[in-house]
Amino acid sequence: MNKRKTSMKPQKPSMKKLILLVTVILTALILTALVTALLTAHLLAPSVYDADIRLSLSCSPADAIIAANHDRPEGGCPAGSSADTIALTQDITLRDKLPVITSDITIEGNGYTISGDNRWWIFYNAGGALTIKDLTMTKGYGSAIYNGNGELSISDSTFSGNSAEAGGAIYNNGKLSIVNSTFSGNSARGRGGAIANQGELSISDSAFSHNSADKGGAMNNWDQLSIVNSTFSGNSADWSGGAIANADKLSINSSTFSGNSAGKGGAVANWGELSMTNSIIAGRGGTVCRSSNELKRNISNFIQDGSCSPAFSGDPKLGELVEPEDGSPAYFPLLAGSPAIDAADDGYCSETDQIGTVRPQDAGCDIGAIEYVAP
Repeated sequence: MNKRKTSMKPQKPSMKKLILLVTVILTALILTALVTALLTAHLLAPSVYDADIRLSLSCSPADAIIAANHDRPEGGCPAGSSADTIALTQDITLRDKLPVITSDITIEGNGYTISGDNRWWIFYNAGGALTIKDLTMTKGYGSAIYNGNGELSISDSTFSGNSAEAGGAIYNNGKLSIVNSTFSGNSARGRGGAIANQGELSISDSAFSHNSADKGGAMNNWDQLSIVNSTFSGNSADWSGGAIANADKLSINSSTFSGNSAGKGGAVANWGELSMTNSIIAGRGGTVCRSSNELKRNISNFIQDGSCSPAFSGDPKLGELVEPEDGSPAYFPLLAGSPAIDAADDGYCSETDQIGTVRPQDAGCDIGAIEYVAP
């Protein structure tokens, strides 16, 4: 019996199936491109901060701090994420206290100003890590910043017209670093017109002018204070330490003091441990530097009236105070023929001076905050 062979012809896919297949392929290609673009953007983007929060009409400073502290949206502000940066877009006058900072936050001032309106502190750091850049803080009341057991870093910023019982601009009870910043016209009814320090404080390339207090016109120190390449001018104290009153550990290197005044210790009054190297204290009266103890380190200092047993005394020949147009910290240049030129101890010579000039410029480093550059 013959069997009939049946021929099986392949069926053509329907139009609907073809459209579906093309759609799936195109979708896959688009998703792959999107994922690649996102990964590339992530890899190329700066990774210093995990989130950016820009202040606006819908995102207030208070809401931004809450969003950063708790990593959640607040008001019109996006959620923070681990370490956050908050960017100013205009000047701000506070109408109420800002929330306490408890996380890792950077304030990008972008050259703008925050005013406490002579009613409020501006920032209160309670155990967080607060970084401030390019910001002016004024009219803070009860200190512009209180740093309580936290880490505080300040650069390229200005504090002016702030006031408190102690520490008109900053009260530090934690770890504080200040670089290339200006403190001017701050006041305290008690101690530390600009800064009251009960923690670990380092200052470099900065200027303090016309701050005032009963004790420590610019600063009062009860813990550890280190100063390099900085200028102190026109600060005053009713009782002692026109620029600095020290009761614990103080180190001053390559800095310049001029025109400061107080009842005792026109520039520096020391009851603790003082190390001073390559620094200038200009002024007369026999007590621009007053210390109840012998200095722990006293190397190549130039003190005009001879107080605190310096290596050099007499007129250091300082020029007029220079206040740069770009707002960077003020300084006193050395005049040609100054006896402070090439007179510093090279063993304590910093690599650059307050304004970034390389040291030394000649046979040796110069005493004071500024290296002389021959015309």
